[in-house]
Amino acid sequence: MKNNKLTFLLAALFFNVMTIWCQTVTQFPFFEGFDHETFPPQGWSAVNRGTGEINWRRSTTAYSPPASAYHENNPSAQPDDWLITPPIQLQSGKRYQLSFMTYTQFLANYEESSIWLSTGSGDPAAGGFTHLTSVAR
Repeated sequence: MKNNKLTFLLAALFFNVMTIWCQTVTQFPFFEGFDHETFPPQGWSAVNRGTGEINWRRSTTAYSPPASAYHENNPSAQPDDWLITPPIQLQSGKRYQLSFMTYTQFLANYEESSIWLSTGSGDPAAGGFTHLTSVAR
């Protein structure tokens, strides 16, 4: 039974109340390797809109050394977990490319793995997100 929803989120936020505690990304390329022990990194947030705990973790054994973001499967709960970037200020008329590595184990347990864009608050509970694409399953 598919009961977990895994969502990657690129949050392009031009007017963001969360900027009180994080810097808006304006320098490109922007890269996060999850190298620091603090998780999520400064400016990022991990949110669960479902049941159970937030299942995003920092891993030093999964995929990309020295560390990576890791979503732990919890089949006994119904999480709706989001990993949200800091605000990213995009300029009109410029082209941007998003790239990331993903590896999924036990994919049948996940309802969805996708990328969303927000021009609002960056809070999944507030809505205002546009679905960009689903990650290949």
